[in-house]
Amino acid sequence: SKMLNVAGGVTSVNQFTVQRGDDNVYYAFAPALNNVPALIVYNDGDKKYNLTLKSVTINGKILKP
Repeated sequence: SKMLNVAGGVTSVNQFTVQRGDDNVYYAFAPALNNVPALIVYNDGDKKYNLTLKSVTINGKILKP
C-alpha cells in the first residue's frame, strides 16, 4: 500500500493497474474511506487524465482520513 493526500489528510491506499493495449488505468482505493477511489489516472496513448478525491460524504456523514 501507499500513503496519499486525500481531503486535507493522509491515508493509506491500495493500488491497482489495468492495462489494455497502450492504455493504462491506475486506481488507488482508500480502505479507511470505505474503499472509495482516492485517485484514478488514465493514460490513453499520449493523453493522461487524473481524477483526485477532494472530499468524502457517505450517508450524509463527512469522512476524514
